[in-house]
Amino acid sequence: MINEKLEDEKRATMLSIYSLISAILMVVISVSINSVVRIMSMEMFFGIMGAGLILYYIVSYKKIEKEVGQCNMEAYR
Repeated sequence: MINEKLEDEKRATMLSIYSLISAILMVVISVSINSVVRIMSMEMFFGIMGAGLILYYIVSYKKIEKEVGQCNMEAYR
């Protein structure tokens, strides 16, 4: 029971770290793309990337919430 709970917490921590790293990578990639391609203005580009990041955070948070919920349900059984 305790081992399962620790494993679930470890899995949730790994998911949150993964989402944080991928968000940072998205920002780095967007900055590098923006430095290579100068078609759009900076404000427009970062506005689009910011909206994408916010959507990505919402989706990944829902995934983590679902995963943690499943872990908690399994822990209570």
